Amino acid sequence: PRYTQRLHWGSSVHDITAGYRFLRERGNDRSYTVTRRTGAASATTRFDNATDAHSFYVDDRIAIGQWRITPGVRMEWIDMDRQQAGGGATFSSRNDKALPSLNVAYLLTPQLTVFGNYTTSFGPVQNIQLNSQSATNPLNPEIARTTELGARWQDGALRAEVTVFKMRFDNQILQIPGITPPTFQNIGATDHKGVESAIEYRFAESSALAGLELYANYTWTKAIQQSGDNRGLDVPFYSRDTDSIGARYALAGWTFNVSSTHQSGQFSDAANTWNETADARVGRVPGVRLWNAQAAWQLPWLADSEVAVGVNNLADKRWYTRNVDGNAGRMVAAPRTFYVQGRYRF
Repeated sequence: PRYTQRLHWGSSVHDITAGYRFLRERGNDRSYTVTRRTGAASATTRFDNATDAHSFYVDDRIAIGQWRITPGVRMEWIDMDRQQAGGGATFSSRNDKALPSLNVAYLLTPQLTVFGNYTTSFGPVQNIQLNSQSATNPLNPEIARTTELGARWQDGALRAEVTVFKMRFDNQILQIPGITPPTFQNIGATDHKGVESAIEYRFAESSALAGLELYANYTWTKAIQQSGDNRGLDVPFYSRDTDSIGARYALAGWTFNVSSTHQSGQFSDAANTWNETADARVGRVPGVRLWNAQAAWQLPWLADSEVAVGVNNLADKRWYTRNVDGNAGRMVAAPRTFYVQGRYRF
């Protein structure tokens, strides 16, 4: 449930929102190992998992002239239990946290808005991670604090946004590569900073390029470990550069879209091992750029409905990421893929 009440206090307008969320989840997971040479399978290990989580939040969106100020707080309570079937080990986690936030925006002109945000987020220890808890490896929840400063522009033809951000994790959890069963540990504080940007331009209906829209996004992120033996090295599986570019063209019920996504290389372990080991468990993951295309047709006899055909990975680029669990090694990504999809709105 969520409830919002608008109040007028003097020259200010307040939209006060309060809400509550509840999650109850029960599940189990089973694991076993098969030796491919002989086909022999090990005994199956089963864990039963239970999660009960509560969240209460309240915020106040305050409008004063050209200012928009939204303070808020969210309280979370999360209880998790993991029991090995057959009377085996039991793991439990109890977490609660208050998560404050503050968003401030100033409407400089009808087209231009500048803003600044401060938010906190909370990541509890996950079910499968609970197995890693021990006296020498006590897992703690992840806490992230994010600060952003940016500006947005929007008029009839151009939409653009740029944001600089700084995010600090306390006790970030990572999986240790190449260990069976999967083992996780807190690597301590990590610091993530960067800039993200987006731009979109739509040509005027009166121009020769009417119906054409160009767009691009770019993000630069520097994610660094701040403690432990690997202090100063990159956080695993973070690309410094990611971007997407594309063009859309609409004509008489048809929409054509060509786009490209790119990510730079990344490390797969906290030690930032560059050269791949013989079993491919660790090593730098190369960057990749992919191209995609799609054509969609809006059905004239069915409003808000369309049929689309498309191709992902047009050039059939062969690339991979890396697995760090019990099946460690290269994980081959999808090759060229054709698809057909439909959408119908009642």
